Amino acid sequence: MREDKHGSDLADRSAIKRRSKLTKCLFLLLVIAFAGVLLLLVDRVPPGADTSGRMMKAQLLIKEYVDRYERLPRDLEEMAAFAEKTRIEFKTDWTKDEWGNPIVYEKGPDNLVTLKSLGHDKSVGGKGRSADVTIRFQIKTDRTGHSEDQEIEPKLN
Repeated sequence: MREDKHGSDLADRSAIKRRSKLTKCLFLLLVIAFAGVLLLLVDRVPPGADTSGRMMKAQLLIKEYVDRYERLPRDLEEMAAFAEKTRIEFKTDWTKDEWGNPIVYEKGPDNLVTLKSLGHDKSVGGKGRSADVTIRFQIKTDRTGHSEDQEIEPKLN
């Protein structure tokens, strides 16, 4: 009689261990599935957002340049030399868009500055990754010689 009881105890323990392993596996699969759903819900960075950030860095650097030299830089190469000379460092290359294309720098009358990227396709217009990114701002100099920038038309086309 004891052997039957002992045998059934072993069978019960074995069944419990199998259920425990199965429960752990199911729990792990549930956690992985939940993580997968969360990844689908995470907000993705829209195309052009990194480029806009780089342009804003260039805008700040242009303002610093105008504060020091009381004029707009001739081009972005002059700005890069200024940044290196003053040891202003950025983690990303602010002279290029997120696709590695040069950011276009244009000076207009009354210190109006336009920074633009033609997007992934390097062509005017487009949608998504190919959309143009344009930031326009005006640098005004106050009576003390310090500049203040005024945004005119920041936009993601």
